[in-house]
Amino acid sequence: MTSLDPFLLEVIRSEEKLNLSAVHALTSLYHARLPEIVRQRYRKLVLRKVREGFDRSKFPGMTAILNTTPKAEVKKDLLMLFGWIGDPAVLPSLVAFLRNPDFSDSCVHSLVDYGPSGWDAVEPLLKPG
Repeated sequence: MTSLDPFLLEVIRSEEKLNLSAVHALTSLYHARLPEIVRQRYRKLVLRKVREGFDRSKFPGMTAILNTTPKAEVKKDLLMLFGWIGDPAVLPSLVAFLRNPDFSDSCVHSLVDYGPSGWDAVEPLLKPG
């Protein structure tokens, strides 16, 4: 973990308005090439820290940004953050973007980070019908 990570996590969790630059920086660090044991521990730490104190009142604003921004990188970063948060409120957005080939990889990574309960909740929504 770099010295920036605690700062970035605090910025994401505590600022009234979501800081998209901090989200992008943290997702970039999250995807950095690291030795496997370091990578696994780092990812667990990020998940735990984001889930500990994320302000869920930011969901409507995050969803609005996700649905309106033309910037693919911002959408991918937000989709990753949704998985880290691990709240059922994010699942409809993940399902919607999972069907889009430009964002399906980000959604799959997000659902992996969300955990098994995310997959269980999403699976019925993906069935044609």
